[in-house]
Amino acid sequence: PPVLDPNLFFGRDALLDRVLATVPNNSLLLLGERRIGKTSLLHQLRLRLQEFESGGFYFVPVYVDLQGTPEHGFFSTLAEAVGEAINDPRMAAARADNNYDSHQLVRDLRRAIPTIDCPESKRVKLVLLIDEIDELNGYSYRTNQKLRGLFMRGFADQLVAVAAGVGIARQWEHEGSPWYNFFEELEVGPVDLPAAKLLVTKPLNGVIAIDDEAVELLVR
Repeated sequence: PPVLDPNLFFGRDALLDRVLATVPNNSLLLLGERRIGKTSLLHQLRLRLQEFESGGFYFVPVYVDLQGTPEHGFFSTLAEAVGEAINDPRMAAARADNNYDSHQLVRDLRRAIPTIDCPESKRVKLVLLIDEIDELNGYSYRTNQKLRGLFMRGFADQLVAVAAGVGIARQWEHEGSPWYNFFEELEVGPVDLPAAKLLVTKPLNGVIAIDDEAVELLVR
């Protein structure tokens, strides 16, 4: 399972700081091999964004797992995740509507965003933390274009995405990619050696003593 406890999360501080510095102004794409820790990273971002302040924004993180989501249920899946994050029952029940599409998502966002309880002098910014973004590769160009349109037009200042996956389609038959020049891309690679050693030793401090030879073996 993903790492949900910040005390058990190691080796990504610099990457988290980079993402947090970018989110007020731009969407990001976190690229990495499978099982490298992208889902854990998104969950840690969700926790940090709840207390993060920058650029006069009040950030509302929304975790969305696209794994196994069919194209016809894509926009209702987004709406359900947003509804659960902001406690909006109508959006949270979107998947019960088999005809829910991008137009309804736009309608519901326009209705719901102004109702979010936000500190004075702050502006709401929804941060979609989209896991398994590779699912978009199997969707039509039209669906991808409609998703991009959410960020580029109606909600340019209220919506941003941090997506994670192995890759995203760059070429489309007869047409350019909807995602060309949209995301700032960051690599999620292996954790470094000091972080790996902390991962082995720190959670067990005061419980089990681990000698240096055992640490080296576990890290390898």
